[in-house]
Amino acid sequence: MSSQSVQTTKPRPPLWRRILVLVLLAIAGGIVGYGVAGLTREMTGGFSWSDHLALVLSVALLATAAIVTVNSMNRAALGRMLNMEGEATGSEVADARRQASVTGLAGVMLFIPVGAALIGDESPALTYVIILGLFVIQSALNAMLWFRGDELVRRLMVEAGAVSFWGLQGVLFLYAAAERLALVPAITAWDAVTVLLATYLIVSCVVAARRCRLT
Repeated sequence: MSSQSVQTTKPRPPLWRRILVLVLLAIAGGIVGYGVAGLTREMTGGFSWSDHLALVLSVALLATAAIVTVNSMNRAALGRMLNMEGEATGSEVADARRQASVTGLAGVMLFIPVGAALIGDESPALTYVIILGLFVIQSALNAMLWFRGDELVRRLMVEAGAVSFWGLQGVLFLYAAAERLALVPAITAWDAVTVLLATYLIVSCVVAARRCRLT
């Protein structure tokens, strides 16, 4: 009587865990970005605090995208990065590269306005058109990630966005009231968006970590 070998498929890790890995890598990249910002302080002496924050976020996002892209070229390495038992599948490689593209585009779009100011861009309208084009591409990739994701990752995205929105809504209202009363200095839309992105990054990490404990 011949015995047949039974092949068992290893469970695929939740997508929130993969997102958590990306967020943690982004934080590590932020530390590197802080160092880069320090080295370029002389060049960016006239920049605001939000410009420096944008540089840190940009480097963090680009570093994360680069790490994920490099690891996606080796299924075994990607599996280890995602805390899997074994190699990553073809769909997981595609998802990782798509997420890396979204993350990298976010970093590029954050860097372009600051970089343009750094080099004295003489064609701001053209630069803005480039940013618009990249935004459209990133939005399409984000939509693909949303529709391909499972219920848990959708809940993660919604929860992180909701916490960031409601939390910042209160803070911005209080600051706007204080600004209107001439109690605090005025801020720009660029200041607000850099704070929003930094907050969303932190909240995403906290939400994903909480779901990790509950699962």
